[in-house]
Amino acid sequence: MDQAETYGAGQLPVGRKIGFTNKSIWPEYNIYASNWGYMYANTVLSLRENPTFEFNQRAMSLQPRIEPEVVLRMASVPSASMSDTELLDCVSWFAHGFEVVQSIYRDWKFNSAETTAAGALHQVLLIGRTIRPAASASKEEFISALGDVKVDLYRNQELMDRGGAKNVLGNPLNALRHLCEILENQSLHPRILPGEIITTGTMTKALPISVGDRWHTTLQQDGLQSVAHQGKGFESAGVEFKLREGSYPIHVEKSLALSNE
Repeated sequence: MDQAETYGAGQLPVGRKIGFTNKSIWPEYNIYASNWGYMYANTVLSLRENPTFEFNQRAMSLQPRIEPEVVLRMASVPSASMSDTELLDCVSWFAHGFEVVQSIYRDWKFNSAETTAAGALHQVLLIGRTIRPAASASKEEFISALGDVKVDLYRNQELMDRGGAKNVLGNPLNALRHLCEILENQSLHPRILPGEIITTGTMTKALPISVGDRWHTTLQQDGLQSVAHQGKGFESAGVEFKLREGSYPIHVEKSLALSNE
Protein backbone atom coordinates (compact mmCIF):
# COMPACT_ATOMS: atom_id res chain seq x y z
CA MET A 1 0.00 0.00 0.00
CA ASP A 2 1.50 3.34 -1.02
CA GLN A 3 0.96 6.59 0.88
CA ALA A 4 -2.02 7.71 -1.22
CA GLU A 5 -3.74 4.36 -0.68
CA THR A 6 -3.00 4.61 3.03
CA TYR A 7 -4.72 8.01 3.23
CA GLY A 8 -7.63 6.62 1.25
CA ALA A 9 -8.01 3.80 3.76
CA GLY A 10 -8.46 6.38 6.50
CA GLN A 11 -5.07 5.93 8.11
CA LEU A 12 -3.71 9.35 9.07
CA PRO A 13 0.06 9.38 9.69
CA VAL A 14 0.86 10.90 13.10
CA GLY A 15 4.54 10.05 13.44
CA ARG A 16 7.38 7.64 12.72
CA LYS A 17 8.94 4.63 14.36
CA ILE A 18 12.65 3.96 14.08
CA GLY A 19 13.62 0.33 13.75
CA PHE A 20 16.83 -1.49 14.60
CA THR A 21 18.48 1.31 16.55
CA ASN A 22 19.51 -1.28 19.16
CA LYS A 23 22.60 -2.80 17.58
CA SER A 24 22.74 -5.63 20.13
CA ILE A 25 19.80 -7.31 18.37
CA TRP A 26 21.23 -7.01 14.84
CA PRO A 27 22.82 -10.50 14.79
CA GLU A 28 19.53 -12.11 15.90
CA TYR A 29 17.78 -10.83 12.78
CA ASN A 30 20.78 -10.60 10.45
CA ILE A 31 19.90 -6.93 9.97
CA TYR A 32 22.75 -4.43 10.17
CA ALA A 33 21.10 -1.07 9.51
CA SER A 34 18.22 0.87 11.01
CA ASN A 35 15.07 1.92 9.15
CA TRP A 36 11.81 3.72 9.80
CA GLY A 37 8.10 3.52 9.13
CA TYR A 38 4.98 5.63 9.61
CA MET A 39 2.69 5.33 12.62
CA TYR A 40 -1.01 6.16 12.32
CA ALA A 41 -3.84 7.68 14.31
CA ASN A 42 -5.32 4.22 14.90
CA THR A 43 -2.00 2.69 16.02
CA VAL A 44 -0.75 5.33 18.51
CA LEU A 45 -2.59 4.91 21.81
CA SER A 46 -2.48 6.13 25.39
CA LEU A 47 -1.28 3.35 27.69
CA ARG A 48 -3.30 4.81 30.56
CA GLU A 49 -6.48 4.55 28.48
CA ASN A 50 -5.55 1.12 27.10
CA PRO A 51 -4.08 -0.93 30.02
CA THR A 52 -5.52 -3.99 28.29
CA PHE A 53 -4.85 -4.46 24.59
CA GLU A 54 -7.08 -6.80 22.62
CA PHE A 55 -5.70 -8.63 19.61
CA ASN A 56 -7.88 -10.29 17.03
CA GLN A 57 -6.85 -13.52 15.32
CA ARG A 58 -5.33 -11.71 12.36
CA ALA A 59 -3.13 -9.56 14.59
CA MET A 60 -1.98 -12.61 16.54
CA SER A 61 -1.12 -14.37 13.27
CA LEU A 62 1.49 -11.65 12.67
CA GLN A 63 3.70 -13.00 15.47
CA PRO A 64 3.62 -9.90 17.70
CA ARG A 65 6.57 -8.95 19.89
CA ILE A 66 6.92 -6.29 22.57
CA GLU A 67 9.56 -3.57 22.83
CA PRO A 68 10.01 -1.06 25.70
CA GLU A 69 10.91 2.29 24.18
CA VAL A 70 11.43 6.00 24.75
CA VAL A 71 8.91 8.07 22.82
CA LEU A 72 9.01 11.79 22.05
CA ARG A 73 6.80 14.42 20.44
CA MET A 74 8.13 17.17 18.22
CA ALA A 75 7.50 20.85 18.95
CA SER A 76 9.50 22.10 15.97
CA VAL A 77 11.35 20.75 12.94
CA PRO A 78 14.62 18.96 13.84
CA SER A 79 17.72 18.68 11.67
CA ALA A 80 20.61 16.23 11.55
CA SER A 81 23.05 19.13 11.86
CA MET A 82 21.67 20.20 15.24
CA SER A 83 23.54 19.73 18.51
CA ASP A 84 22.04 17.60 21.28
CA THR A 85 20.72 20.66 23.09
CA GLU A 86 19.20 22.06 19.90
CA LEU A 87 17.44 18.73 19.30
CA LEU A 88 16.16 18.78 22.88
CA ASP A 89 14.64 22.21 22.20
CA CYS A 90 12.67 20.65 19.33
CA VAL A 91 10.94 18.15 21.66
CA SER A 92 7.76 19.02 23.58
CA TRP A 93 7.70 15.86 25.71
CA PHE A 94 9.21 12.45 26.32
CA ALA A 95 7.48 9.26 27.49
CA HIS A 96 8.13 5.59 28.15
CA GLY A 97 5.92 3.02 26.51
CA PHE A 98 5.65 -0.17 24.50
CA GLU A 99 5.78 -0.68 20.77
CA VAL A 100 4.18 -3.89 19.55
CA VAL A 101 5.91 -5.02 16.39
CA GLN A 102 4.79 -7.66 13.92
CA SER A 103 6.16 -9.77 11.09
CA ILE A 104 4.36 -10.93 7.98
CA TYR A 105 7.41 -13.10 7.36
CA ARG A 106 7.43 -16.56 8.91
CA ASP A 107 9.59 -17.00 12.02
CA TRP A 108 10.80 -13.41 11.79
CA LYS A 109 13.11 -14.23 8.89
CA PHE A 110 13.55 -11.30 6.52
CA ASN A 111 16.05 -8.94 4.96
CA SER A 112 16.39 -5.21 5.49
CA ALA A 113 14.35 -4.23 2.42
CA GLU A 114 11.51 -6.52 3.47
CA THR A 115 11.29 -4.96 6.94
CA THR A 116 11.07 -1.50 5.39
CA ALA A 117 8.40 -2.66 2.94
CA ALA A 118 6.44 -3.99 5.92
CA GLY A 119 6.29 -0.57 7.58
CA ALA A 120 9.36 -1.22 9.73
CA LEU A 121 7.29 -3.94 11.44
CA HIS A 122 5.07 -1.45 13.33
CA GLN A 123 1.76 -2.69 14.75
CA VAL A 124 0.86 -0.37 17.65
CA LEU A 125 2.47 2.10 20.07
CA LEU A 126 1.24 2.41 23.67
CA ILE A 127 2.43 5.62 25.35
CA GLY A 128 2.71 6.27 29.09
CA ARG A 129 2.90 9.48 31.11
CA THR A 130 4.69 12.34 29.41
CA ILE A 131 7.56 14.30 30.98
CA ARG A 132 9.74 17.27 30.11
CA PRO A 133 12.88 18.88 31.52
CA ALA A 134 12.62 21.01 34.65
CA ALA A 135 13.11 24.71 33.96
CA SER A 136 15.90 24.76 36.55
CA ALA A 137 17.82 21.83 35.04
CA SER A 138 20.54 22.27 32.46
CA LYS A 139 19.84 20.78 29.07
CA GLU A 140 23.07 18.78 29.24
CA GLU A 141 22.02 17.24 32.57
CA PHE A 142 18.67 16.17 31.17
CA ILE A 143 20.21 14.66 28.04
CA SER A 144 22.76 12.72 30.08
CA ALA A 145 20.10 11.46 32.49
CA LEU A 146 17.86 10.41 29.59
CA GLY A 147 20.64 8.22 28.23
CA ASP A 148 21.24 6.69 31.67
CA VAL A 149 17.70 5.30 32.07
CA LYS A 150 17.70 1.52 32.59
CA VAL A 151 14.77 -0.84 32.19
CA ASP A 152 13.84 -4.34 33.36
CA LEU A 153 11.16 -6.07 31.27
CA TYR A 154 8.85 -8.62 32.94
CA ARG A 155 6.30 -11.10 31.60
CA ASN A 156 3.86 -12.39 34.21
CA GLN A 157 6.27 -11.32 37.00
CA GLU A 158 9.23 -13.14 35.40
CA LEU A 159 12.22 -11.01 34.42
CA MET A 160 12.70 -11.51 30.68
CA ASP A 161 15.41 -8.99 29.76
CA ARG A 162 17.31 -5.92 30.89
CA GLY A 163 18.33 -2.93 28.83
CA GLY A 164 18.46 0.81 28.75
CA ALA A 165 18.30 3.98 26.73
CA LYS A 166 21.99 3.72 25.90
CA ASN A 167 21.10 0.74 23.68
CA VAL A 168 19.28 3.19 21.38
CA LEU A 169 22.33 4.53 19.53
CA GLY A 170 23.69 5.78 22.85
CA ASN A 171 20.73 8.10 23.58
CA PRO A 172 17.19 8.53 22.21
CA LEU A 173 18.19 11.96 20.87
CA ASN A 174 20.88 10.25 18.80
CA ALA A 175 18.14 8.08 17.31
CA LEU A 176 16.17 11.22 16.45
CA ARG A 177 19.22 12.72 14.76
CA HIS A 178 19.77 9.48 12.83
CA LEU A 179 16.18 9.56 11.57
CA CYS A 180 16.74 13.14 10.42
CA GLU A 181 19.83 12.01 8.52
CA ILE A 182 17.89 9.25 6.78
CA LEU A 183 15.01 11.54 5.82
CA GLU A 184 17.29 14.28 4.53
CA ASN A 185 18.54 11.73 1.99
CA GLN A 186 15.08 10.45 1.00
CA SER A 187 13.36 12.97 -1.26
CA LEU A 188 10.13 10.96 -1.46
CA HIS A 189 9.30 11.48 2.22
CA PRO A 190 8.79 14.71 4.17
CA ARG A 191 11.01 15.77 7.00
CA ILE A 192 9.75 15.42 10.56
CA LEU A 193 7.08 18.02 11.30
CA PRO A 194 5.91 19.67 14.54
CA GLY A 195 3.39 17.46 16.33
CA GLU A 196 4.82 14.19 15.09
CA ILE A 197 5.35 11.39 17.60
CA ILE A 198 8.62 9.49 17.27
CA THR A 199 9.41 6.20 18.98
CA THR A 200 13.14 5.68 19.10
CA GLY A 201 13.71 1.91 19.24
CA THR A 202 13.71 -0.95 21.68
CA MET A 203 15.85 -0.80 24.82
CA THR A 204 15.79 -4.61 25.18
CA LYS A 205 15.29 -7.61 22.94
CA ALA A 206 11.94 -7.77 21.14
CA LEU A 207 10.12 -10.62 22.87
CA PRO A 208 7.15 -12.72 21.67
CA ILE A 209 3.69 -11.94 23.03
CA SER A 210 1.08 -14.59 23.83
CA VAL A 211 -2.60 -14.08 24.63
CA GLY A 212 -3.00 -13.69 28.39
CA ASP A 213 0.45 -12.20 28.92
CA ARG A 214 0.86 -9.36 31.38
CA TRP A 215 3.98 -7.34 30.61
CA HIS A 216 5.45 -4.57 32.74
CA THR A 217 8.66 -2.62 33.22
CA THR A 218 10.59 -1.30 36.17
CA LEU A 219 12.94 1.62 35.67
CA GLN A 220 16.17 2.91 37.16
CA GLN A 221 16.04 6.66 36.56
CA ASP A 222 17.12 8.58 39.66
CA GLY A 223 19.09 11.01 37.52
CA LEU A 224 16.14 11.69 35.23
CA GLN A 225 13.74 12.31 38.10
CA SER A 226 16.09 14.93 39.53
CA VAL A 227 16.06 16.99 36.30
CA ALA A 228 12.47 16.41 35.12
CA HIS A 229 9.60 18.85 35.64
CA GLN A 230 8.05 18.39 39.11
CA GLY A 231 10.48 15.53 39.75
CA LYS A 232 8.36 13.19 37.64
CA GLY A 233 10.39 10.68 35.68
CA PHE A 234 9.03 8.06 33.36
CA GLU A 235 6.12 5.96 34.58
CA SER A 236 6.69 2.21 34.61
CA ALA A 237 4.66 0.65 31.80
CA GLY A 238 2.25 -2.26 32.09
CA VAL A 239 -0.16 -3.90 29.67
CA GLU A 240 -2.18 -7.11 29.43
CA PHE A 241 -2.89 -8.78 26.10
CA LYS A 242 -6.20 -10.49 25.38
CA LEU A 243 -7.93 -12.01 22.36
CA ARG A 244 -11.19 -10.73 20.96
CA GLU A 245 -13.39 -11.37 18.00
CA GLY A 246 -13.84 -8.79 15.28
CA SER A 247 -11.78 -6.40 13.25
CA TYR A 248 -8.52 -4.71 14.10
CA PRO A 249 -9.11 -2.21 16.93
CA ILE A 250 -9.42 1.39 15.81
CA HIS A 251 -8.56 4.16 18.30
CA VAL A 252 -8.23 7.66 16.90
CA GLU A 253 -8.68 9.75 20.04
CA LYS A 254 -5.73 11.59 21.58
CA SER A 255 -3.19 10.38 19.04
CA LEU A 256 -1.42 13.69 18.51
CA ALA A 257 -3.30 15.39 21.34
CA LEU A 258 -1.64 13.42 24.14
CA SER A 259 -1.04 15.51 27.25
CA ASN A 260 1.82 17.96 27.25
CA GLU A 261 1.97 17.90 31.07
